[in-house]
Amino acid sequence: MKTDVFTCPFCCFEVPQQAVVCGHCARDLVGLKPLILELNRLSEEVALQRSEILDLKESVSAVKASLAMNEVCLPQTIGEHAATPSNGNAGVVKYFFFLGAIFLCLATLIFSHWLLLFVYDVSPIVLRLVTVSLPLIFGFFTLSFARVHWVINFVGSTFLGVFSVLCMLYVTSAIDGVSFLPETARDWREASEYALSICAGFFTGYWIENWRHFQQSSSRRKINLSLLLEKDSKGQFKITGISEQVQTIAALIAPVVSAGTAVYSGLKIFIG
Repeated sequence: MKTDVFTCPFCCFEVPQQAVVCGHCARDLVGLKPLILELNRLSEEVALQRSEILDLKESVSAVKASLAMNEVCLPQTIGEHAATPSNGNAGVVKYFFFLGAIFLCLATLIFSHWLLLFVYDVSPIVLRLVTVSLPLIFGFFTLSFARVHWVINFVGSTFLGVFSVLCMLYVTSAIDGVSFLPETARDWREASEYALSICAGFFTGYWIENWRHFQQSSSRRKINLSLLLEKDSKGQFKITGISEQVQTIAALIAPVVSAGTAVYSGLKIFIG
């Protein structure tokens, strides 16, 4: 755009900036010339800014293309080949740690049974309390370091309870020279209750640690039984609210129920 001339608003003829009258149509331009010159200046600035914006768009497009190329390369070098094996190894280590804790607890129970019963000859009720407390402690700390699903924890707890009682029966049979398996219905019931107390003790540790983790969670919600009866605008029960309330209640009640089962099963023979 020429800066030394401007366009006459009446006849569109180019007029020098110094002119006050259009040389083509002879119209007076004194009052309009300042406005016309200002509009020309603004038009030049707008054109310059448009040019700068186009340059910025081209630069942004180039940066996006470069980032897209990097995102394609990263998963092949770092994301997939490095992170995936690490996550897989972490999962395997978690389950190995859980199994190791189960067998360590089993060995501790058998050793405690031999030490307390045949070396120190303690009262049977003390032996039961110890063999209920040990699985609880192991279950708590095992879940602290290896957070496995509750079904896997239940299977491991059941294995621990059954196999530890069988091992204790074998130790008693080898030392006292008695029958390995129980011979009467009462002995079978006592052995089953003993296994249940150990199983419930380890599983109680899981629920206590789960409750502690639940209490520390930022998404913790208070129990509100009225939420179980609330309905949405369509008259349907709020499934999300019900699910959250059920989880809250389960997290609070389960440790008490599990611990009560463990203690009752372990001491039932003494309390009748």
